[in-house]
Amino acid sequence: MNRVFKRAFRLSIPDYLVQLRMEEACRFIKEHPFVLIKEIAEHVGYADPFYFSKVFKQYTGYSPSDYKNKAE
Repeated sequence: MNRVFKRAFRLSIPDYLVQLRMEEACRFIKEHPFVLIKEIAEHVGYADPFYFSKVFKQYTGYSPSDYKNKAE
């Protein structure tokens, strides 16, 4: 199933899920700039806000705090 998915979307299933989560996190930050990073992490399915911050920075190039400041 993963091979078929990867052919269709050019991403593995886990990478696709990370992409969806990070896009939702960016949208959520823009709509709710005063929400805590912990709450954003929980909103997109990460229990550990430090791990969320690491993944977010890898995906966007910004830490969640920097992204929030940039969005304001």
